[in-house]
Formats: sequence, structure tokens, C-alpha cells
Amino acid sequence: MTDERGTGQHLTGSAHAFPSRDDYPLFDTSELVLDPAFWPGHLFWAYDISELMAMLDVDGADVDALSVKLTDPERWPHFRVPLREGGHLAVIYRNFPEDAGVDFERVGADGAPVTLASMEGDQPVGVLDWDELVEIATTPPRRSGVVLPMARFLLLLPLLAEAPEDAVDQVRRSFRPRTRYGRLLVEVACALLEERRLWPDGTYTRLWGEDVCERVTSTSRTA
Repeated sequence: MTDERGTGQHLTGSAHAFPSRDDYPLFDTSELVLDPAFWPGHLFWAYDISELMAMLDVDGADVDALSVKLTDPERWPHFRVPLREGGHLAVIYRNFPEDAGVDFERVGADGAPVTLASMEGDQPVGVLDWDELVEIATTPPRRSGVVLPMARFLLLLPLLAEAPEDAVDQVRRSFRPRTRYGRLLVEVACALLEERRLWPDGTYTRLWGEDVCERVTSTSRTA
């Protein structure tokens, strides 16, 4: 894992230890999406974690080991999802001792970040519509970061605001992985989309209810 500030030195302690965004102890952990033990922790809000572990054929020790990395207050996991038009989306595990969460940012080609949403605990937020999420996931540019299409989809799933009635069919049509791991992630995505507790009324409508973030992607793309 790479220290993206280049020094590896950072402050620890209180929730106010880092005076600015530039001081966050971010470490590039994009490779963790290739470890099936990553997903139960990242997707716990959407599906029973024990069933996720069974689908992914991982045990508690594997998931616990990943959890230690994901919650390290001195090395914050940072996932880069490069965008075709330039820049990238950043998924940051914000590991302040008293203010933990997952932040989603749009980082322009000039490196300037714009916060899209913050996920606190098990409360996802919706700022991307279905077509936007699928397009971002299925059009990875050929450069570093998270480039596996279904990993991009699942990593950004907390940003999804709504899904169509044929979401599962669309996933199977849009994602045609060539590897066993890729196909496994497709099955996980389909299981999440079929999980009825995400849609209490039994229909595909607003995933996370009415309390969602204001959509800011249209403006952030010009940042």
C-alpha cells in the first residue's frame, strides 16, 4: 500500500488531528477489491454478512484481517476509480476514532477533490442514478486504480439512488466477466439487487428512502 502524500508521516489521536484534507493519511488500497474477503465488510449494510461470506467462500478470520486494514486510524484505505473523461472517484475510509465513515469524492484531473457524499454507519446515500453507475463501472480507462468493472460497481453501490425493475437482468447483460472472480462478483451484485429488504414495498424505486443526498455529480464533473 502506498502513502499518497509521499512521507508516511502523519498525526494520530483525536478527531481533529488532521487540520486539512491534505493531511489525511491516505494509502492506496485499490488492490483490496481483488480479495473476496473485502466485500462482506464493504457491503454489510446491504446484505446478511454471513451469507455474503458463504457466497464469496471466505471465513471469519479472512474478514477480520481485512477489517483491521479497513479501520486502521493511521493508514486510511483509499480506493481510486479512474474515469474515462479524466480524474477519478475516490472512496476513502475515514478512520477518525470518533468520526468514522466512508467518504466519496470526485477528484478532477487537477487533483482538486469535491465531496459527493459521506456514508455514516449503515446508511448509504444516493447521488448516482442507475445509468450513471453502470456507465462508470463498465467503462474503466486503462490506468491504475480499480479497473475491474464489477468491483467498480460494488465499490460505488452506496452512491446508487434508484434501480430499475430489471436491474438484475441489466447487470447480467452489461457485465460479462471472463474470470471466475468477476463472475462471482456479478452473482453477489445480483443477490443484493434481489434482496427485498432494500425495497420494503416490493418494488424497485428509491433504494434508500426519501432522505438522500442532493445529487451533485453534474456539477462535480466540471470541477
